Amino acid sequence: MFDCPPETSFEAILNAMDQQVAVLDPQGRLTWVNRAWRTYWIENDGDPDMDWRGVDYLGPCLAAARSGDSSAKAAAEGLCQLIAGQSDGFQVEYPCNGADEKRWFIMRARNAVVGTQNALIVTHEDITERKRLEDRCWQLANIDEATTLANRRRFDAFLQEKWTAARDTGTPISLAVIDVDHFKRFNDTFGHQAGDTCLRRLGRLINNLVRPDLDLVARYGGDEFVVVFPDTGHEAATSVIDTIRRVVNSPCPRPRVEPSALPVTVTVGLATLVPGPSDENTPDRLFRLADQDLYKGKARNRAGAGQHNENTFARVGGHQPRCRGYRIVVSAKSARRVSRLTSG
Repeated sequence: MFDCPPETSFEAILNAMDQQVAVLDPQGRLTWVNRAWRTYWIENDGDPDMDWRGVDYLGPCLAAARSGDSSAKAAAEGLCQLIAGQSDGFQVEYPCNGADEKRWFIMRARNAVVGTQNALIVTHEDITERKRLEDRCWQLANIDEATTLANRRRFDAFLQEKWTAARDTGTPISLAVIDVDHFKRFNDTFGHQAGDTCLRRLGRLINNLVRPDLDLVARYGGDEFVVVFPDTGHEAATSVIDTIRRVVNSPCPRPRVEPSALPVTVTVGLATLVPGPSDENTPDRLFRLADQDLYKGKARNRAGAGQHNENTFARVGGHQPRCRGYRIVVSAKSARRVSRLTSG
């Protein structure tokens, strides 16, 4: 049977661990660190002769927290609660930007008795590979591989999240549905690889013209895109659609018969709602209104109604959702412009 070593021999055990381990006194000062702790310090240009005994660990955490570092704030609050006897332990994940790459760590801290004295045990573990795998899994679940835009799953979650926020604040939310006209003919003529390139360029163009980190452009499926405009009324959303139309719809010479020069058109349906307390207005209803307007726009296009259609209105729960359809031409000249805007 294995005999547990005496307490002094645990230093060798802690030095054999990959995690960085430190023992703190009740004032938050370091009293001992293991080999992994010292190695990490030296590898990041620290003084190899550093004497860690008595070094203030809590103070820098509090200072970083006051400067607005959210991870340092969580660590400082956790340490203070441990020292005050209000917690048995905590953990916090935090990023650490190195010279060459961004890495992630998890800090864990617990109360302990070392000999006859109260102490805090703090560990830091590198979880960069785990975070990379998590990020890859998120990408696979939420990003469309062909266009690198958000996919339908991400769109559904984003729309629900922003719908809930709009309902709480009483602000409007707008949704555009964008469909590439006759895309099957494009694929049949030039092949699916050229079709993917067309969708990717068009998706990037749309994404370049919305508000970064606020709006969401997603590939809904096939040749259809959707754009969510949170906290945005009809006029503001229409302005964005107008901008897209002006960018891609420009006169051009007779196109050459090649994928980059084939005239590609899209029809856009746009709807705006203000979520209310009733169940009548829902994200599904907003999508249906935009989708209905899309097909009205297609019908008007087939009838030669022109590129700029009048508003259509429908009263819903005391609010007027506004919709507008457009036909946008991506022709030889503008296709080259799209290529320049979205190259890479």
